[in-house]
Amino acid sequence: MKLELPPPSAPSPLRRYLIWWLLLAYALAAGLPQVGDALRRVSLGQLPFSGSDVNPTHWLLAWLLFSVGLSTRLSETRQLWRHPRLLARGLAGGWLVPLACFGLLAVIGRVTLSEQALSAFLAGGLLVVAMPPANSASVWSELSGAEVIRTVGVIVLGTLLCPFITPLLLSLFAPLVGTTAVGPAAMRSSLETLGLFVVLPVLGGMVTRAWLQPAGEAATPGWLRMVHGSSIIALLVLNYSNGAVALPKLVQNGVSLTAAEVASATCLLCGFVFIGGLYVGRRMRQEPPAEQLSFVYVTSMKNTGAALVLASTVVANEPLAALVPVFYTVAQHLAAAVLDRSVIREVEIDPPVESEHSMSFAQATTSSY
Repeated sequence: MKLELPPPSAPSPLRRYLIWWLLLAYALAAGLPQVGDALRRVSLGQLPFSGSDVNPTHWLLAWLLFSVGLSTRLSETRQLWRHPRLLARGLAGGWLVPLACFGLLAVIGRVTLSEQALSAFLAGGLLVVAMPPANSASVWSELSGAEVIRTVGVIVLGTLLCPFITPLLLSLFAPLVGTTAVGPAAMRSSLETLGLFVVLPVLGGMVTRAWLQPAGEAATPGWLRMVHGSSIIALLVLNYSNGAVALPKLVQNGVSLTAAEVASATCLLCGFVFIGGLYVGRRMRQEPPAEQLSFVYVTSMKNTGAALVLASTVVANEPLAALVPVFYTVAQHLAAAVLDRSVIREVEIDPPVESEHSMSFAQATTSSY
């Protein structure tokens, strides 16, 4: 079977080298955290019900998700209901596979990790695996030759459902894995944060797109490219600011070993989730290889932007927990790149496409949320 890969676009320097900009942002957060810490200390009021503080990182997250909604055409979403089983499978797999892998690592971690590292990993890891799929999963799915509308449907529906499912999963699994960092107050705060700064921006972006661009217009307008560019800048600032909470711990003598344990466990979690997604995806024998790969991406790539905000607010008593979404951000793109370069070689690809396909890692890191 041949996979027809789409021709690569001409990404901006920010988009083309985003993974390196992200690494630079994390390096600055580790070495110069003062600005990021000051940004997080700016108070923009409180959430109405939980009373949690709102800071600029909440609005950066909202802008990122508004950009996601702005990239979704309401006219295309009508096609999603033709594939209800695929949507249900993607949504279920996107939460069940990561949770199963996390549960396995939680058991292993009790033997291999120190008490402090285990506590941080359980709190941060639970937030990550309870998040909806990342928008970047759609880019990797497109590169595999899958029907992107299916992936986008799972992402959008998962994002809209996350204020209900994510707190539920946190409340159910927190006692099972033995973390006390996610309590009732954290549940209320996460529900408000996801509803106000994740779901509403997505819906607002979708409505804005329908209002500003006619349904029959296929070309990407200039204003949409500008929004995407500004969202990348917001992404970098968000990752720098949230990384400033935990990454300095990596360079401090007292807890550097503990932070390294958390980082190693996070990378192992990401690897387990990708392997689990690949195993389940390969069982879908009625689907073409491209759709199997799409299932892996939508299952394994998580909205780490939302997890970062929640990790540094909802579980603020575990500062090292913010390391988990930070390292999962990088690890999920590296894992997707390895999968893209290896597994996809098992199907026949037209030779002329190969040189273009080799740029997929740079192009697909358009968003880490």
